[in-house]
Amino acid sequence: MTGYVLYSLYIAQKAGHQIQAECVKNGLKAVEDYFKKPHLEDWDSIAYLMYINSLWVKVEPRHFQKDHEGEKPGVYQTAHLIRAMVLGRAAAD
Repeated sequence: MTGYVLYSLYIAQKAGHQIQAECVKNGLKAVEDYFKKPHLEDWDSIAYLMYINSLWVKVEPRHFQKDHEGEKPGVYQTAHLIRAMVLGRAAAD
């Protein structure tokens, strides 16, 4: 749910609405906590949260490191990872 809330706040802000910075800060902290324990989440969730995180902050390469446990990422995961990487590259330019 945190990812969906952060995405909604991002869209609202882009549309010109005032948002509470503290809500975003707390949400991003929760996302960072997920990244510290990626084994607790499935690949779909982690990939989506990487994308959401990249909307708000600079992407860190360590966020892209997750043990796939021998599985190849699916289309959903790959799409969100690419989106996150593109946003990260744009932030670096």
